[in-house]
Amino acid sequence: MKLNRSVCVTMACALVVTGGRAEQACTTSTGATTTHDPPADSGDPPAVDAGSSDAIVAAVWAPGDGGACSGPVGGYPPAACDPSDEQVPGCLTPYDAGCNLSPKCGDPNTCEPLAKNPAPGAGTDNFRMRLLNLTAPPSIANFAVQSLIVTSAIDLPASPDAGGAPCGENGTGLFSWLLTVDKASGTVVTGGAPPTMDPFDTGYCFTKATIGGIPVAPIKLQATFSGNTFNTAAVPGTVFVPVFQPNNGGVIMLPVSEAAFHDVTISEDGNCIGTLNQYASYPQGADGGVCVDPMAIGPYSCSRWHSAGTLAGYVTLKNADAVEVPMMEKSLCVLLVGEAASNGASPAKCNATAFSQGDYSSTTHAPCSGGSTCDSFWLSGQFAASAVKITDGAGVSLCNGGSIAATPGG
Repeated sequence: MKLNRSVCVTMACALVVTGGRAEQACTTSTGATTTHDPPADSGDPPAVDAGSSDAIVAAVWAPGDGGACSGPVGGYPPAACDPSDEQVPGCLTPYDAGCNLSPKCGDPNTCEPLAKNPAPGAGTDNFRMRLLNLTAPPSIANFAVQSLIVTSAIDLPASPDAGGAPCGENGTGLFSWLLTVDKASGTVVTGGAPPTMDPFDTGYCFTKATIGGIPVAPIKLQATFSGNTFNTAAVPGTVFVPVFQPNNGGVIMLPVSEAAFHDVTISEDGNCIGTLNQYASYPQGADGGVCVDPMAIGPYSCSRWHSAGTLAGYVTLKNADAVEVPMMEKSLCVLLVGEAASNGASPAKCNATAFSQGDYSSTTHAPCSGGSTCDSFWLSGQFAASAVKITDGAGVSLCNGGSIAATPGG
């Protein structure tokens, strides 16, 4: 039996901590190595009680070679580690006849760039992330959060009515993390974008607005290049990246403090960070229907995107408690720390003791394991990105000082 890609898209999975899962052997930029000791792949998951937490872990992480790509608290994951095992039938074979892409989607032999950038150093290169694989903290680096909140929102919609086209994805396109890279001046501007009804021709604009009372704007980072690969210095302050929810369901704000990028490599033509496995999409539905991005992590999985960069920073628990995750009826703080930290309200918020239960200190800027300064969680991830058009957003309220509530009816 092979694992169905839709297995475990439940609330329970979001609470799974990664104890006992296999780690993929990947060398970090600092020379450190993660471990990888997966069980032999017999072709079938082990027999476990379907209602137990062990069943959830087994379904997502074992058997097989598809483990998580991770790095240390205070550090970065490997830039090009692949968390899938590439064992899904068809993962490395041509598209099914029903998976034809629209020409709007860009060259699938590279990374589906939706615009044309100059070569690095010849001008500014604009990108939108097409993959963000969370690698820390473990409480959100799991299948449910990755699938329900991150990947489904980054993937472009397949329907023209939603501003999309057949690009091998069937998401919402509501989570847009942008980068403008200027190699000549050694700077990177990064931040979120509001939804666009035309990612191909109209493109995107950086959010410059007030959302739920929080001022949201891009930040500028200083970058150091080695060839076409760059690292940035962390900048003081917090970048709030908005994740808009479907059907006017609110906005999840991702508050990353002292964010930085590491080992990010831009292609020679300036259009890609990472690559696309154009064979990874598969037809959905008995008659083929739209083609979708398969499960991106775990065994029996197939990574559509291969990353070529990492990012990291920390999330303070007080900032996280101000962020509601509507579909889970709890704050981001409760999601990070666990249900035991909840105050029992609805939506659940953290109690007073939760704010010192992190794994990182914003005071000492170092990992920690207990004590009053453990006020944050280290957040890291790998990403891939493709070229897009970025404008000043003339006429777009959320790119020109507009204001909205973060939650429906708020």
